[in-house]
Amino acid sequence: LGVPGHSFFSAGQDRTLRQWDLRSGQCVRVEADYRAPLTALAVSEHRRYVLAGTRDGHIELYDALELKRMGRRRAHSEPVVAV
Repeated sequence: LGVPGHSFFSAGQDRTLRQWDLRSGQCVRVEADYRAPLTALAVSEHRRYVLAGTRDGHIELYDALELKRMGRRRAHSEPVVAV
């Protein structure tokens, strides 16, 4: 999932959200402050925000340019599988 600046994001069972540089193929940022594996990921239409869902039912909003968490909320009692 891409954002301005030629980067994209991945989310994984290793409980990390990663930002990658498309040109170099290198991981440039890692957010690892999760209690449960990530099960869903989406980027906003204007590529300003990243929304992640977790196996423990939380959704988290990030600023896509800085990979800074803007909010976290318990959304479901089961895993979030789509955002």
